[in-house]
Amino acid sequence: FYMLGNILYDRNEFKEALPYLRTYIISNSADIEVLEKLSHILYELNRFPEAIDIYKQLLKIDNSNIQYLTAIAQIYWNLESYDKSRFYYEAVLDTDYSNGEIFYRLGFIAHKNQEYELSKNYLSNALDCGYINSDVYLQISATYIELEDFLNLIPYLHNGLYIDPNNSDLLYNLGVSYYQIGLYQKSIKILEEYFLKNQNDLTSAYYLGMSYYYNGDYSKSFYYLNLINNNSDHEVLFYLGLCSYHLGQHNKSIRLYKKSLIIKPNNKYAIYALGQTYITLGDRKNAKKQLKTLMNLDISLFELLKESFDVKFES
Repeated sequence: FYMLGNILYDRNEFKEALPYLRTYIISNSADIEVLEKLSHILYELNRFPEAIDIYKQLLKIDNSNIQYLTAIAQIYWNLESYDKSRFYYEAVLDTDYSNGEIFYRLGFIAHKNQEYELSKNYLSNALDCGYINSDVYLQISATYIELEDFLNLIPYLHNGLYIDPNNSDLLYNLGVSYYQIGLYQKSIKILEEYFLKNQNDLTSAYYLGMSYYYNGDYSKSFYYLNLINNNSDHEVLFYLGLCSYHLGQHNKSIRLYKKSLIIKPNNKYAIYALGQTYITLGDRKNAKKQLKTLMNLDISLFELLKESFDVKFES
């Protein structure tokens, strides 16, 4: 049995070798060489639970063997049993603190468990150990975004794009990070490059529209926001109304504000903007309606609109 099993194993005929080696191991349970071959066969045949059992047998013989610990961690990783995988990867770190891939995987697991600071530390160690690839930088992106630490994320994204210039996800995250810290011109430059290749990504169109709005380019802002407008998002309708107002299209802005207010009737900013537009058009009656509505929602916005109303009509 031993000889037949080994001949078939050496020929990579794992399925055929398995019964022979299993028969042999029944009466030779401490044969490490055959146990290792059995665990390898079961792994290659995707019989993961059985492979784990063999590796655990091996750990009883050599409880600090990094190869066995890593193999069990890998199998649990394949099975998406991340907490069990974490236990064995952490055991590996007791002996080997230089494996960047293990730090990456522990960072991934910590992120899934919403332990974002821990994830950040593990991922930093992965880079320090020389485990540098787009997967690490994408995981760093996810973790720093959860922490809303966009400023410190930006250098990592640039490094990631240096090693993987065509990675659209890293490019998108860089554009959004610049948006989040208020560098709208840089955000526009990055996101327009991204949008050229990903025109079905409407979220990027939103960020482009908002970046152009904050930069004072209302025509381009309207263009991008209108790409995602399906008349069901009160915020998009509101900003389309603001763009129209700044472009001098006051009647159009009124229609957009009203659509926005149908979806979210108590949006004080939309009510204020609608009132301001009526004042600009000299519509005293409708401007006064917005003042009355705003009085019960936000007294500071009411007073601001009342001041514009008085300047326009009372003088």
